[in-house]
Amino acid sequence: LLWNGGIGTYVKATSQTHADAGDRSNDAVRVDASQLRARVIGEGGNLGLTQEARIEFALSGGLVNTDFIDNSAGVDTSDHEVNIKILLADSISRGELSAAERGRLLAEMTDEVGRLVLRANYQQNRALASSRAQAPTMLHVHSRMMRKMVREGRLRRKLEVLPGDKEIAERRSAALGLTTPEFAVLLANVKIGAEQEVLASALPDDPYLRSALAAYFPQPLRDRFSGQMDAHPLRREIITTAVVNDMVDRSGTTFLFRMNEDTGASVPDITGAWLVARAVFDLAGFWAEVEALDGQVDVATQLALLLEGHKLGERATRWLLYNRRPPFDIAETIDFFAGGVQTVASGLPKLLTGRDRSGFTDRLEQFTARGVPAGLAERVAAMVPAYAAFDMVQIATASGRSVEETAEVYFDLADRLQITRLRDRITALPRDDRWNTMARAALRDDLYAAHAAITRDVLEVTGPGSPEERLAVWVQRNDPAVRRATQTLTEIWESDRFTVAMLSVAVRAVRTLVEASSLPEHPS
Repeated sequence: LLWNGGIGTYVKATSQTHADAGDRSNDAVRVDASQLRARVIGEGGNLGLTQEARIEFALSGGLVNTDFIDNSAGVDTSDHEVNIKILLADSISRGELSAAERGRLLAEMTDEVGRLVLRANYQQNRALASSRAQAPTMLHVHSRMMRKMVREGRLRRKLEVLPGDKEIAERRSAALGLTTPEFAVLLANVKIGAEQEVLASALPDDPYLRSALAAYFPQPLRDRFSGQMDAHPLRREIITTAVVNDMVDRSGTTFLFRMNEDTGASVPDITGAWLVARAVFDLAGFWAEVEALDGQVDVATQLALLLEGHKLGERATRWLLYNRRPPFDIAETIDFFAGGVQTVASGLPKLLTGRDRSGFTDRLEQFTARGVPAGLAERVAAMVPAYAAFDMVQIATASGRSVEETAEVYFDLADRLQITRLRDRITALPRDDRWNTMARAALRDDLYAAHAAITRDVLEVTGPGSPEERLAVWVQRNDPAVRRATQTLTEIWESDRFTVAMLSVAVRAVRTLVEASSLPEHPS
């Protein structure tokens, strides 16, 4: 570890001159990044390395963030101090709290403020580690996001030392992605832009987010001064910063960009949907379980767990943006889905059949083999089928059936109509550029929608019975369409290569079952 705690710029890139470093007083001792023999650099001082030097060091395999990442705890501590003093100002002016009492209270809260600040540092570094783990495969997304930010005037590549299109093409050819110092710049810019948009919206005023305001302050203030928090002049700013930091750190630098690209939704609407998904699937509890494994499993395993949570959060957010008209009441939406989703999630191991069951078992064994505790491994293994719980709750409500009954029919159909097999093929399609990614997502969403529609129809047109019996009745009612769809799918499964075009035909075959089920029984 090379720890820089000094004042001055001591490392430049090989391609730079000493004049480029802009620190004449240290020209005599400055070195090139290529001369460093450290594996990790921590920047306790500002501007210890030029950004070009950080990138060169990172490209050679070294671990380095940026000074504003490594130093963020100092700024965060100052923010807490100022906001705490603002909160207490009225109590002091009214004589309810003396200056001496305030001093004792501040001293009492020192350790807790430290823990709050260090937690924010921890999450930010987790976000950078996740970005680094996916850097080569996500380069096309990072490139598109940077181009959009440049068009909107939110990013200047040369000033921020970010790669242009030519260098990105070179890295793609070399199977490289962005480096951690570059991700740090993007992370900061994404947060700044998101905070501006959320702050300009009505989202910070949603009563549900009062908990974010309270969580910002140490426990003694929550106990004694909770009533004054709503009058804090920076209440909306505190809420916005807390929510955006949590969302971007947890879901990744490109999350908002991809959600907007897929759905056209605004940042505030995406944020509201994400908050619902986080609560309904208890992602906060999941993250706590993963973080509790620090030092017990390797970092790669923890990141693999977190990326599974990313996918569930993304899919649930996208579902809400497609199936609910934003902006929606956050607490009301959570209340609508939470109970049913937890019912499905808790019963999944027993509900799954066929390929869904074997896929669950494979994922469970993979994570258990990597040292993940059984309960957490089971929870992560169930995240793929758990996403469909939103559909199940909506179907159950619309049809007047129980969530358990709906889930049984849903998963039985997935196996017997080979929907799971088709979904797995769609998931395996390449995501090497925007259009392949969007085509893959569109096919998957269409398949989920068709699956939900068939489930609803089976529930509505059949009487009580086992899922197998109900499907048999439904198949008999729609026999010609089922035979046509089965024939098409059989021909597709005989192929040894699956393309977007082929799988589009397969999804269309499933959708014909939906259309056939809505036809009138007799000509009018």
